[in-house]
Amino acid sequence: MDSPQRVVRGSPEWAIDSPVQTLMVSMVPHNDGVQDNQHRARHLQSDQVDLGTAVVNPAGSRTVPIAVVGLGRMGSQLARVLSRTGSSVAAWNRTAPDPDSWTDSGVTLHGNVGSAIRDAAVVIAVPLTYENTRESLASVVKDGGLRGKVLVNLTWGSLNDAVDMQLWSQTAGAEYLDGSLLCYPDELGGAKGRIVISGSPVAAPGVVEVLAPLGSVQYIGADPAAANALGTAAGAVFYHVALAAFYEAIAFASNCGVEPEVLLPEIRKMLDLLSTHVEVDINTIRSGRYDEPSATVDVQLDGVRMAVVDLNLVGQTSPLLRGFLELVEPLSAAGYGNGSIARLYDLLRSQPGAGSPIAGLEHPPRFTAAAVDLHPPR
Repeated sequence: MDSPQRVVRGSPEWAIDSPVQTLMVSMVPHNDGVQDNQHRARHLQSDQVDLGTAVVNPAGSRTVPIAVVGLGRMGSQLARVLSRTGSSVAAWNRTAPDPDSWTDSGVTLHGNVGSAIRDAAVVIAVPLTYENTRESLASVVKDGGLRGKVLVNLTWGSLNDAVDMQLWSQTAGAEYLDGSLLCYPDELGGAKGRIVISGSPVAAPGVVEVLAPLGSVQYIGADPAAANALGTAAGAVFYHVALAAFYEAIAFASNCGVEPEVLLPEIRKMLDLLSTHVEVDINTIRSGRYDEPSATVDVQLDGVRMAVVDLNLVGQTSPLLRGFLELVEPLSAAGYGNGSIARLYDLLRSQPGAGSPIAGLEHPPRFTAAAVDLHPPR
């Protein structure tokens, strides 16, 4: 399989006329006393992958040609924002979109996926599933159309989905980055836009720049499953369970004659308290000092048990509260009732099978805060 040449900084090939990413050259400050592209290329700090020929937009800045595959709500917003902020964007959707709705968007619509990505250096896939991505690009791969490009897949999926997609992309001759969109479509392009990506380290710096107009973009490591791990932890495990808890709470209050609007100020206070509490607990986990809690495990268990009784009194089931008891009661049973509930982290990590290798990886992914957020919210 042919793959993009990787040029080591300092080698004779490290020059603008070799497969070094031309976009990255344009990122190097021009006031550093270096006058020519070849020398500016030598100032780059890491190996890069060629993203193709940069395009000079009307504003005079250099951009990389982009293709967007999948024009649902998220894909459409993504394509519009990238085009509006100066990128050259081609797009394709399995079901042809209404061309009138794309008038003046600057996005070039294509009726064929092959023509849409032909001139693109970066292909951003935003369909519903990983299988949809493979199906959409199958004809392109058969014709060798992905070879030498970078595929960025922003589809929600599992850890194994990401690993499999990387192998599929590499077989097609493409560098691969997996990503999670941790925001709603209308938040892309604003301060709340949030994307994490993982995978090819040689393609990552350029892709971070390509995606930067969408919001905060963070590359978190070479393991392709990293972005999905973060997305699942923050999105499905934390956000969705917290959202369900909100509905359980306002339903109970309403069953007691308290309307949701009355409860809202208290919910806001609880969110502030939770934000502070999780930061404290992360420090507690890292220090291993569980013996000085603001509220002990047993105290919190007693409060939740009383809440279960109250929910039952008004005829309401309490699946989330019962789930809390199922998770936390083993801590008390193990003799940790007077300590911090943060010890639950250690209990969950020690469960049989926890930390088992992901299929296709030699070790479980390990991601730390060492990754730097290159584009904090503006």
